[in-house]
This record gives sequence, structure tokens and C-alpha cells, in this order.
Amino acid sequence: ITGRAFESKRGLFEAVGQIALESGIINSEDDFIEGLLEREKEMSTCFEDGIAIPHCRNESVEKLAIFIVKSMNDITWDDQQNSANFIVLLSVPGGEDDTHLSLLSKVARKLVDETFKKKILALSDAEQIYENFNELVTE
Repeated sequence: ITGRAFESKRGLFEAVGQIALESGIINSEDDFIEGLLEREKEMSTCFEDGIAIPHCRNESVEKLAIFIVKSMNDITWDDQQNSANFIVLLSVPGGEDDTHLSLLSKVARKLVDETFKKKILALSDAEQIYENFNELVTE
């Protein structure tokens, strides 16, 4: 999702949830959003440079998917007033522990690579962002 502003983290989760439900990736938007919010309660998924990697692994998820959101505005992400505008949201079917950890690790490692991070944050075209992340996932 590019070219859109979000009032809140929940609003972003709702927008992704709607797309995920329409695409058959999840079977319950409410359970998906709840899974994302529960994960955030454990520990914020916001990192430096306005990047967040929220993820949901529960029974509402039917298919593994990565959603990339480049918000037009900064979204207050946690109680420490960290904000994010580049969000890589992972949906992982419940029970797939190894897949979840492997994918999360790949994404996190790539996003701490300064060259990749600068490149990806400078992009605004959804297709270019997709191509860069598709390469990451298929490595």
C-alpha cells in the first residue's frame, strides 16, 4: 500500500486486514487484527528510521504473506512515541514456527543492511518496492 495516510496503527492494521480477507489470506479480519495488537503488547515492532515489522501468527491466517505499507505520514507506534511510516507486515499461519522465525529473520537482517534500507526507504513506487522485497523472500 502506497500513497495513503493512516490515523493510527490500528487503522493501518484494519486496511491490511481488509485486503488480506478479500485476498483469501486470512479467514477473520477481527482475529487477524487482534493477533497483530496482541503481538504489539508483548513488545513494540517499531525500529529505527521509521520502520516497523508487525506480525501475526494465529489460526486466522490461511496463507503466508508479506504486506508492505509506505504511509504518507508517520504513525505513532508505541507508548514510547516511536513512529513508523514504512511497515513490513507478516501474516503466518498458526503452527508454522520455523517459517515465521525464518521470514522474520530475513526481513530484519535486510532492514538493518544500510544499503538496502536506504534504497528501499527512498522508493515510492509500489512495483519497485515489491520487486526488492520479492528478491529478499526468494533468496
